[in-house]
Amino acid sequence: MRVVIAGGHGQIALRLTKLLAGGGHEVVGLVRNPAHETDVAAAGGQVAVLDLEQADAGSVAKVLSGADVAIFAAGAGAGSGNARKDTVDRGAAALFADHTGAGKVTRDDVAAVLAGLCETPAAIGRTLELIAGDTPVADALHQL
Repeated sequence: MRVVIAGGHGQIALRLTKLLAGGGHEVVGLVRNPAHETDVAAAGGQVAVLDLEQADAGSVAKVLSGADVAIFAAGAGAGSGNARKDTVDRGAAALFADHTGAGKVTRDDVAAVLAGLCETPAAIGRTLELIAGDTPVADALHQL
């Protein structure tokens, strides 16, 4: 599985990279500072350098191309002001989420998923994106 982690140099992201790479997954740590490449590589990941505060949707989509999983672990940090929290914690997160992919889904599938989620405790507190696919709804919900 190919996993792209925004904020790839963060403490959680580095630990996650080590776990995923150790499990045989391809991990790409998305960082804004090229000097962080050594730390990401030491954890077993590859690096994509991209500043999400300055990037456009096309650049983000290019990094996410071929990803099976996209994880947003970036953050402005505790010492950042409100402006930076807005550009990273809100803006960059929204940009990252907008190009994880889009697809079609029928209204019947939406209704079936919503009904199933009502009986799926593993979905509590999670944000899910829904697109059509080959996996039956019940199986996909069970995999949560």
